[in-house]
Amino acid sequence: SSQKSRHHAMRVQVCSFCGGPSYPGRGTTYARNDSKIFRFCRRKCWAAFKAKKNPRKTKHTKAFRKMRGKEMANDSTFEFAHRRNIPVKTSSELINKTLRVMKRVDEIRKRREQAFWDKRMRARVVSESASAVTELKRNWEYLDPPDQIHAKKIIEEYGEWRAEQKQRNKQKKYGTFDLIGETKPQAKKAAKVSTTSDQTMAEAEE
Repeated sequence: SSQKSRHHAMRVQVCSFCGGPSYPGRGTTYARNDSKIFRFCRRKCWAAFKAKKNPRKTKHTKAFRKMRGKEMANDSTFEFAHRRNIPVKTSSELINKTLRVMKRVDEIRKRREQAFWDKRMRARVVSESASAVTELKRNWEYLDPPDQIHAKKIIEEYGEWRAEQKQRNKQKKYGTFDLIGETKPQAKKAAKVSTTSDQTMAEAEE
């Protein structure tokens, strides 16, 4: 009779220096005199820990990347990974429910990280476009006449796009102004107040 193969899931620890995954049988484990255990994913992190380097100032760590906005720092999915010293009566139903929730939370976290990365890369595309347009303007005379026409079209489209972005950012910061000098939300609020006051006055006269 053939028996079903059992798949044992390995427990992946977190590196105490860089915050990356530390797999079983890899890296270094250090037990301090106060019984605190440190796990390191590679020799690089172990050497940095012995040299008393600050993870927030070392480029390959998650703390460095989070401080500079390269990774998500605050998200509700991180709360599930925190350790809680609360006694819970275990059962098979609770274990199955926990495993389902863990998979779902992992999917949500990966989707949010991808959205965060896409948003961060948009700024990079803008900076690369600006540098490309600057390079075209600087080396204009080295282009052939057909390429110059195409480059001129690209520069004009980029200028129009930048003007639209500036106008949009200005509207977000200050609002759109009407002839009186009030922003549109303020004008709407003033009109609403005037109509309500007229209605109260009409009711009082009746």
